Amino acid sequence: ANAYLNQQPAQTSLAAEQFQRVIDNGQSVYVPRAQWYLALLRIQEEDFAVAKSLLENVKAFGGKTGQKAEALLETLD
Repeated sequence: ANAYLNQQPAQTSLAAEQFQRVIDNGQSVYVPRAQWYLALLRIQEEDFAVAKSLLENVKAFGGKTGQKAEALLETLD
């Protein structure tokens, strides 16, 4: 998915599909990171409700990404 984001121009819809697949599968250690990146894409699209939901999940996971999610949630409120 990140490869799609690194293309010029970025292929955000294809990246979002790949992130969603990881999330839907739920078995990967990359689920929180996929949620993080998908939340960032949703913020770009101004879909703040979905972004906040994803960020809450990342926050609950904890770690550095969880801390970044918490800070971003505070910014969005």
